[in-house]
Amino acid sequence: MNEHPFKLNKQLILPLVVGLGQFSGINIYYLSLLVTAVLVTVGTSFLKSDLSRNRYLLFFILSMLITAAAALRQKIPDTYSVLMWAQFTFTAVIPLIIAGREKLLKSFFVVIQFIFVLDFLTNLLLLLGVDLPYTGTPVVRPGETFPRLPGVMNNTLSSGYTSFVLLCYLLDKDSFKQQPFFRLLYTGLVLINILFAGTNRIFILIMVVLVIRYIPAVRQSKWLLSSFAALVIAATVALTLLTALSNKSNFLRSQLWIISVEQIAQKPLAGHGVYYPDTSLAKPELESLKKLGVTESFPLSVAYSYGMVSLALFLVFIVHAFSKISKAPAYRFQQGIFLGLSIELFFGGTLSNTLFAFLYFLCLYVITDE
Repeated sequence: MNEHPFKLNKQLILPLVVGLGQFSGINIYYLSLLVTAVLVTVGTSFLKSDLSRNRYLLFFILSMLITAAAALRQKIPDTYSVLMWAQFTFTAVIPLIIAGREKLLKSFFVVIQFIFVLDFLTNLLLLLGVDLPYTGTPVVRPGETFPRLPGVMNNTLSSGYTSFVLLCYLLDKDSFKQQPFFRLLYTGLVLINILFAGTNRIFILIMVVLVIRYIPAVRQSKWLLSSFAALVIAATVALTLLTALSNKSNFLRSQLWIISVEQIAQKPLAGHGVYYPDTSLAKPELESLKKLGVTESFPLSVAYSYGMVSLALFLVFIVHAFSKISKAPAYRFQQGIFLGLSIELFFGGTLSNTLFAFLYFLCLYVITDE
């Protein structure tokens, strides 16, 4: 294992660069900066055992690349789609060859906490009626009572994800164990910020993490854990469909799921080619979202672009990762993050975000290392 001689001095550079993606968005310049940060700031290690422990993820990525290459004969993908899937592949593979992954993961939480503080203060100022030039005005969605506050990243989902990730960390008994009052106060602020964001899916993820944190029997059985995750996903999908007529967000999401399934059925094996919707200018209307090809589900995006074989391998990878969680002797924050974000993928798209994608795979590799 080769440690970079300046690794300790540059421990926070990669997390800071990854965190920058929250504000810069995905572009070739950012991805170039990300590659440079990896090359010059972290030690690397290549172990065959790493490949073996994470073989199902690698099978999934390999199937994606093969299907994408075959689709090039019929369709050249747009630049945005290539960048988004390239970012996904990069954040999935690169953490696998980083040495000292657990230490790096802890450094990421310094950046996460910094973003959270800015996010919480921004939402607090917005709640007090202060007009801030770097973020949007809180809006009340149709069918909802309270406004959703967008936070420092001008995105309610990113605000909710940041708070959720931090909550997983605070539920770990080793976090701030010498400062129980501070941890309790910090947890309260995190929960308040989740209420500020108003994203219902975050409450579902919190429930999941609380179950595996305080009911060890669920976490310690791979079949119970996988069944529990499947039940949460099925219940969430069912509730979304049942409330579609009374909640505009759920209506749009349910319709996009139905449209996506119909399109996947047209090319179930080969997929439609490399595609990822650019929603930066999307209007919250069905026709607009439909034209962009929004699926509102990462697995559906996989099936749409790469076909059902790649989707099946993705699901096998998820179940196999859950079996690794079941072997851990106690709850650790990386388990909560990986499990919560894995479930969220089925009714969202966490892995389109560089910071949370990097955290997702880094947590996975720390889990399999253990």
